[in-house]
Amino acid sequence: MPAELTLRVRVGLHVGEVVPVDGDLYGLAIGQTARIRGLGHGGQILASQPVVEMSEHRLGDGLTFHSLGIHRVRDFVRRQEIFQLCSDALPPGFPPLNVSDLSSSPLAAIAVIDVVGSSQFATAGHDAVVHLAQQWRDTISTAADAHNGANLKAIGDGCIATFRAPHNAIGFVRAVRERLQTNELQIRGSVHFGPVELVGDDIAGRSVYLAHELVRLASPGQILISPAAGDLLDAAGIPTRPAGSYAIPRHGLTWEASEA
Repeated sequence: MPAELTLRVRVGLHVGEVVPVDGDLYGLAIGQTARIRGLGHGGQILASQPVVEMSEHRLGDGLTFHSLGIHRVRDFVRRQEIFQLCSDALPPGFPPLNVSDLSSSPLAAIAVIDVVGSSQFATAGHDAVVHLAQQWRDTISTAADAHNGANLKAIGDGCIATFRAPHNAIGFVRAVRERLQTNELQIRGSVHFGPVELVGDDIAGRSVYLAHELVRLASPGQILISPAAGDLLDAAGIPTRPAGSYAIPRHGLTWEASEA
Protein backbone atom coordinates (compact mmCIF):
# COMPACT_ATOMS: atom_id res chain seq x y z
CA MET A 1 0.00 0.00 0.00
CA PRO A 2 1.46 3.41 -0.93
CA ALA A 3 2.55 5.41 2.12
CA GLU A 4 0.50 8.42 1.06
CA LEU A 5 -2.73 6.37 0.79
CA THR A 6 -5.13 6.51 3.73
CA LEU A 7 -8.10 4.14 3.95
CA ARG A 8 -11.15 5.19 5.94
CA VAL A 9 -14.03 2.83 6.59
CA ARG A 10 -17.68 3.68 7.15
CA VAL A 11 -19.76 1.47 9.43
CA GLY A 12 -23.48 0.83 9.75
CA LEU A 13 -25.00 -0.79 12.85
CA HIS A 14 -28.50 -2.27 13.01
CA VAL A 15 -30.28 -5.19 14.70
CA GLY A 16 -32.74 -7.57 13.11
CA GLU A 17 -33.53 -11.16 12.28
CA VAL A 18 -31.27 -13.07 9.86
CA VAL A 19 -31.34 -16.60 8.49
CA PRO A 20 -28.03 -18.56 8.20
CA VAL A 21 -27.84 -20.64 5.01
CA ASP A 22 -24.66 -22.53 3.96
CA GLY A 23 -22.33 -20.20 5.78
CA ASP A 24 -24.04 -17.05 4.54
CA LEU A 25 -26.68 -14.79 6.08
CA TYR A 26 -30.00 -13.77 4.54
CA GLY A 27 -32.68 -11.39 5.68
CA LEU A 28 -33.94 -7.89 5.18
CA ALA A 29 -31.91 -6.69 8.19
CA ILE A 30 -28.71 -7.38 6.22
CA GLY A 31 -29.74 -5.00 3.46
CA GLN A 32 -31.05 -2.46 5.95
CA THR A 33 -27.68 -2.37 7.72
CA ALA A 34 -25.95 -1.79 4.39
CA ARG A 35 -28.35 1.07 3.65
CA ILE A 36 -27.47 2.73 6.96
CA ARG A 37 -23.77 2.34 6.18
CA GLY A 38 -24.36 3.90 2.76
CA LEU A 39 -25.62 7.10 4.38
CA GLY A 40 -22.24 7.75 5.95
CA HIS A 41 -18.75 8.89 4.99
CA GLY A 42 -15.28 7.46 5.55
CA GLY A 43 -14.49 7.25 9.24
CA GLN A 44 -18.13 7.60 10.30
CA ILE A 45 -20.04 5.04 12.42
CA LEU A 46 -23.83 5.20 12.07
CA ALA A 47 -26.46 3.31 14.05
CA SER A 48 -30.21 2.79 13.99
CA GLN A 49 -32.43 3.65 16.94
CA PRO A 50 -32.80 -0.02 18.06
CA VAL A 51 -29.01 -0.25 18.38
CA VAL A 52 -28.92 2.90 20.50
CA GLU A 53 -31.74 1.68 22.75
CA MET A 54 -30.02 -1.66 23.32
CA SER A 55 -26.50 -0.33 23.93
CA GLU A 56 -26.53 3.26 25.18
CA HIS A 57 -26.32 2.16 28.84
CA ARG A 58 -23.46 -0.22 28.09
CA LEU A 59 -21.13 2.09 26.17
CA GLY A 60 -17.55 2.45 27.30
CA ASP A 61 -16.17 5.66 28.72
CA GLY A 62 -16.11 8.50 26.25
CA LEU A 63 -18.54 6.89 23.78
CA THR A 64 -21.84 8.61 23.03
CA PHE A 65 -24.53 8.53 20.35
CA HIS A 66 -25.49 11.79 18.65
CA SER A 67 -28.75 12.03 16.71
CA LEU A 68 -28.45 13.12 13.08
CA GLY A 69 -32.20 13.48 12.62
CA ILE A 70 -34.97 11.43 11.04
CA HIS A 71 -34.42 10.36 7.44
CA ARG A 72 -35.79 8.14 4.71
CA VAL A 73 -33.61 5.03 4.54
CA ARG A 74 -34.15 2.67 1.64
CA ASP A 75 -35.53 -0.79 2.61
CA PHE A 76 -37.16 0.66 5.75
CA VAL A 77 -40.90 1.31 5.60
CA ARG A 78 -40.84 4.14 8.13
CA ARG A 79 -38.41 7.04 8.29
CA GLN A 80 -35.59 6.32 10.71
CA GLU A 81 -33.71 8.33 13.30
CA ILE A 82 -30.01 7.90 12.53
CA PHE A 83 -27.31 8.25 15.18
CA GLN A 84 -23.55 8.79 14.98
CA LEU A 85 -21.18 7.13 17.42
CA CYS A 86 -18.88 9.79 18.86
CA SER A 87 -15.70 9.76 20.93
CA ASP A 88 -12.46 11.70 21.24
CA ALA A 89 -10.75 9.00 19.14
CA LEU A 90 -13.15 9.41 16.18
CA PRO A 91 -13.23 12.25 13.63
CA PRO A 92 -15.55 15.00 14.94
CA GLY A 93 -17.18 16.36 11.80
CA PHE A 94 -18.62 14.89 8.60
CA PRO A 95 -20.58 16.16 5.61
CA PRO A 96 -24.39 15.72 5.64
CA LEU A 97 -25.70 12.18 5.27
CA ASN A 98 -25.98 10.75 1.75
CA VAL A 99 -29.77 10.87 1.51
CA SER A 100 -30.21 12.74 -1.77
CA ASP A 101 -30.63 9.61 -3.91
CA LEU A 102 -33.40 7.98 -1.86
CA SER A 103 -36.10 8.37 -4.49
CA SER A 104 -37.36 4.79 -4.47
CA SER A 105 -39.80 3.39 -1.96
CA PRO A 106 -38.70 1.06 0.87
CA LEU A 107 -39.18 -2.68 0.44
CA ALA A 108 -41.35 -4.86 2.66
CA ALA A 109 -43.13 -8.18 2.78
CA ILE A 110 -46.87 -7.55 2.47
CA ALA A 111 -49.48 -9.91 3.93
CA VAL A 112 -53.18 -9.59 3.11
CA ILE A 113 -55.87 -11.63 4.87
CA ASP A 114 -59.55 -11.96 4.03
CA VAL A 115 -62.01 -13.81 6.28
CA VAL A 116 -64.15 -16.19 4.22
CA GLY A 117 -67.91 -15.96 4.66
CA SER A 118 -67.82 -13.13 7.16
CA SER A 119 -71.05 -11.71 5.73
CA GLN A 120 -72.91 -14.30 7.86
CA PHE A 121 -72.25 -12.07 10.86
CA ALA A 122 -74.02 -9.08 9.31
CA THR A 123 -77.33 -10.23 10.81
CA ALA A 124 -75.92 -10.38 14.34
CA GLY A 125 -76.91 -7.69 16.80
CA HIS A 126 -74.92 -4.51 17.27
CA ASP A 127 -73.11 -5.67 20.41
CA ALA A 128 -72.21 -9.01 18.84
CA VAL A 129 -70.73 -7.33 15.76
CA VAL A 130 -68.68 -4.96 17.92
CA HIS A 131 -67.43 -7.90 20.00
CA LEU A 132 -66.41 -9.81 16.87
CA ALA A 133 -64.56 -6.77 15.54
CA GLN A 134 -62.62 -6.46 18.79
CA GLN A 135 -61.76 -10.16 18.74
CA TRP A 136 -60.52 -9.79 15.16
CA ARG A 137 -58.29 -6.84 16.05
CA ASP A 138 -56.90 -8.68 19.09
CA THR A 139 -56.15 -11.74 16.93
CA ILE A 140 -54.26 -9.91 14.22
CA SER A 141 -52.45 -7.62 16.67
CA THR A 142 -51.18 -10.56 18.71
CA ALA A 143 -50.06 -12.44 15.59
CA ALA A 144 -48.35 -9.37 14.10
CA ASP A 145 -46.43 -8.70 17.32
CA ALA A 146 -45.35 -12.34 17.52
CA HIS A 147 -43.88 -12.17 14.01
CA ASN A 148 -42.21 -8.75 14.20
CA GLY A 149 -44.80 -6.89 12.18
CA ALA A 150 -43.88 -3.37 11.10
CA ASN A 151 -47.33 -2.02 10.23
CA LEU A 152 -50.84 -3.40 10.60
CA LYS A 153 -54.18 -2.10 9.35
CA ALA A 154 -57.57 -3.76 9.78
CA ILE A 155 -59.80 -3.46 6.71
CA GLY A 156 -63.37 -4.55 7.40
CA ASP A 157 -63.28 -8.35 7.61
CA GLY A 158 -59.63 -8.49 6.62
CA CYS A 159 -56.29 -6.81 7.17
CA ILE A 160 -53.00 -5.81 5.59
CA ALA A 161 -49.65 -5.93 7.34
CA THR A 162 -46.01 -5.36 6.45
CA PHE A 163 -42.97 -7.26 7.68
CA ARG A 164 -39.24 -7.19 7.22
CA ALA A 165 -39.14 -10.50 5.40
CA PRO A 166 -41.57 -12.94 3.74
CA HIS A 167 -41.09 -15.67 6.35
CA ASN A 168 -42.41 -13.26 9.01
CA ALA A 169 -45.43 -12.54 6.82
CA ILE A 170 -46.06 -16.27 6.27
CA GLY A 171 -45.86 -16.90 10.02
CA PHE A 172 -48.36 -14.11 10.64
CA VAL A 173 -50.95 -15.44 8.17
CA ARG A 174 -50.55 -19.00 9.45
CA ALA A 175 -51.03 -17.86 13.05
CA VAL A 176 -54.24 -16.03 12.16
CA ARG A 177 -55.47 -19.02 10.15
CA GLU A 178 -54.89 -21.41 13.06
CA ARG A 179 -56.55 -19.07 15.55
CA LEU A 180 -59.69 -18.68 13.44
CA GLN A 181 -59.93 -22.40 12.72
CA THR A 182 -60.72 -22.93 16.39
CA ASN A 183 -63.83 -20.80 15.77
CA GLU A 184 -64.65 -22.77 12.61
CA LEU A 185 -63.74 -19.82 10.39
CA GLN A 186 -61.47 -19.81 7.35
CA ILE A 187 -59.26 -17.18 5.82
CA ARG A 188 -57.51 -16.76 2.54
CA GLY A 189 -54.17 -14.99 2.48
CA SER A 190 -51.47 -13.68 0.19
CA VAL A 191 -47.84 -12.65 0.65
CA HIS A 192 -45.95 -10.37 -1.73
CA PHE A 193 -42.65 -8.48 -1.53
CA GLY A 194 -42.05 -5.06 -3.00
CA PRO A 195 -41.94 -1.29 -2.45
CA VAL A 196 -44.53 0.29 -0.16
CA GLU A 197 -45.28 3.73 1.24
CA LEU A 198 -47.00 4.87 4.41
CA VAL A 199 -49.56 7.55 3.61
CA GLY A 200 -50.91 8.61 6.98
CA ASP A 201 -52.22 5.39 8.51
CA ASP A 202 -52.57 3.68 5.12
CA ILE A 203 -50.14 1.21 3.55
CA ALA A 204 -49.97 2.14 -0.13
CA GLY A 205 -48.23 1.35 -3.40
CA ARG A 206 -48.58 -0.90 -6.44
CA SER A 207 -47.26 -3.86 -4.47
CA VAL A 208 -50.18 -3.47 -2.06
CA TYR A 209 -52.68 -3.63 -4.93
CA LEU A 210 -50.95 -6.75 -6.28
CA ALA A 211 -51.16 -8.44 -2.87
CA HIS A 212 -54.89 -7.63 -2.74
CA GLU A 213 -55.40 -9.02 -6.24
CA LEU A 214 -53.59 -12.23 -5.29
CA VAL A 215 -55.65 -12.83 -2.15
CA ARG A 216 -58.86 -12.68 -4.22
CA LEU A 217 -57.54 -15.64 -6.23
CA ALA A 218 -56.79 -17.80 -3.18
CA SER A 219 -59.09 -20.61 -2.13
CA PRO A 220 -60.48 -20.77 1.42
CA GLY A 221 -57.67 -21.78 3.76
CA GLN A 222 -54.98 -21.11 1.15
CA ILE A 223 -51.99 -18.74 1.41
CA LEU A 224 -50.75 -17.71 -2.03
CA ILE A 225 -47.19 -16.43 -2.39
CA SER A 226 -46.02 -14.18 -5.22
CA PRO A 227 -42.86 -15.05 -7.19
CA ALA A 228 -40.97 -12.15 -5.56
CA ALA A 229 -41.74 -13.40 -2.05
CA GLY A 230 -41.26 -17.03 -3.08
CA ASP A 231 -37.73 -16.38 -4.40
CA LEU A 232 -36.71 -14.85 -1.07
CA LEU A 233 -38.19 -17.77 0.84
CA ASP A 234 -36.31 -20.22 -1.39
CA ALA A 235 -33.05 -18.31 -0.84
CA ALA A 236 -33.60 -18.56 2.91
CA GLY A 237 -34.20 -22.32 2.66
CA ILE A 238 -37.89 -22.07 3.58
CA PRO A 239 -39.88 -24.61 1.53
CA THR A 240 -42.98 -23.75 -0.47
CA ARG A 241 -44.90 -25.74 -3.07
CA PRO A 242 -46.14 -24.71 -6.54
CA ALA A 243 -49.74 -23.50 -6.59
CA GLY A 244 -50.20 -22.87 -10.33
CA SER A 245 -50.50 -19.93 -12.72
CA TYR A 246 -52.62 -16.95 -11.68
CA ALA A 247 -53.55 -14.16 -14.06
CA ILE A 248 -53.77 -10.61 -12.74
CA PRO A 249 -55.25 -8.94 -15.82
CA ARG A 250 -55.54 -5.44 -14.37
CA HIS A 251 -51.76 -5.32 -14.22
CA GLY A 252 -51.04 -7.49 -17.27
CA LEU A 253 -49.36 -10.16 -15.17
CA THR A 254 -49.43 -13.94 -14.91
CA TRP A 255 -47.74 -15.24 -11.80
CA GLU A 256 -46.43 -18.73 -11.11
CA ALA A 257 -47.48 -18.56 -7.49
CA SER A 258 -46.57 -20.91 -4.67
CA GLU A 259 -48.28 -21.66 -1.39
CA ALA A 260 -47.31 -22.23 2.21
